[in-house]
Amino acid sequence: MRKKPFTNKELFNEIVRILKESNKLPDILDYALSDSLNENMINSYEFDSLFKLDWGGNEGIHLDVAITGCFDGESKVISLGTFKTLLETDEAMHQMAALEADFVIILNRFVEKNLDDFTWSGYDLIPLDSNGKRCKNRCGYEIHDKTKIMERVKGMFQGTCEKVCVLNNATKEKTYYVLNEYKEVTESEACKCQKN
Repeated sequence: MRKKPFTNKELFNEIVRILKESNKLPDILDYALSDSLNENMINSYEFDSLFKLDWGGNEGIHLDVAITGCFDGESKVISLGTFKTLLETDEAMHQMAALEADFVIILNRFVEKNLDDFTWSGYDLIPLDSNGKRCKNRCGYEIHDKTKIMERVKGMFQGTCEKVCVLNNATKEKTYYVLNEYKEVTESEACKCQKN
């Protein structure tokens, strides 16, 4: 798990690395450049890919890659980088379009596989069994209003969970709660918290 969110440059370079290892980068590429002018933190997984595939201004074909979503509480379009080929053929355009599709596929898989590295706001409330493992057939909750956490934790004890792990997504700190002998929710010693 990362200690801080990916930057747009880091994310682009990581996806390019995976594309290269998967032999998905077309041989016709002149370059793949991350956006190093505008550094942005990618602190949410709730974003969509945004592409612009077009003929270059004076030569070749460009594929500009960005994401759009809510970051730091505001709607943003964040540039990730650009792919370019000097070729100007129909076949080159098709290869660049295939690269766009491969980028979407790899990016989606990467985010799903590393979801914790893209979750940096709010709190996750995770129901646990007596062994500290996530309760089967029980959903957790995501809360952004810190004042509502204890109300939701108390409600989670109405079911089959025996412990609740509250994960602060910004700091990755975990707090555990149990019901004491008086049926009151109290903080507990650490146990293994499994988000998935």
